Amino acid sequence: PPDRHHQGIGNELRRHRCRAALNLAADGHEGVANRNAWKTGLKALADATETRNVVLDEAQVRRVVAEAYKETAAFGLLVELAAETGARFSQLARLTRRDVKSDHVTMPTSRKGRGEKKIKSRQTPLPPALVARLRALGTDKADDAPLLTKSSGDAWKRSDQLRPWRKVATRAGLDPDEASMYALRHSSITRALKANIAIRIVAALHDTSVAMIERTYGLGIDKHVDAIVRPAMLDLTGVSYGERQPSADIVSIRR
Repeated sequence: PPDRHHQGIGNELRRHRCRAALNLAADGHEGVANRNAWKTGLKALADATETRNVVLDEAQVRRVVAEAYKETAAFGLLVELAAETGARFSQLARLTRRDVKSDHVTMPTSRKGRGEKKIKSRQTPLPPALVARLRALGTDKADDAPLLTKSSGDAWKRSDQLRPWRKVATRAGLDPDEASMYALRHSSITRALKANIAIRIVAALHDTSVAMIERTYGLGIDKHVDAIVRPAMLDLTGVSYGERQPSADIVSIRR
């Protein structure tokens, strides 16, 4: 099941599509003179797109990855890569062997949005140990073969991760109805923002926009403002505040 964030976004998209369909039908029907019925009835509800992102801390992410490897090695690698990159499941499933480079992967961009994207992939850095394991995968396969596959050798399909994720999340102490696998993406973005990485870079690495990050993660990151800002604060301890300091050459005389 999708998390609450995606339920809210999904409801909003369905309203837009329904409204667009009715408008299209009305354009071809001379008898429709008043569109207020569906413009009012299908307007966005208050807080309909309010995000309820589930963000996991580092300890929770480690538990999830460990439990995923207990499920199967193939699922463990999928979850580990999702945790490291914050990529969508659809992007991970489209990785090929040629996408693995010396210290990064060229992550395919998502198929979200309208029109054809000019940028087809983005360079995503990875830890050296993970890159080494990825390069060792399927050395007997063609360069355009899927990098990540199920234990059977078949490519991952969208629904394939739902059942194992529920078991893994439960064993890791999470509620699978609240924390979907998408929580790893939320956690990756939030972790990068907390590390004070420029929001433009965070957006590029996660194949999204600055506006979307600000709208989706703004409230969540506000909770960590103190931890982010305090290391950059200027400490002016010891600076004179205009008071005259006594000189060693001056001796005070009592009355």
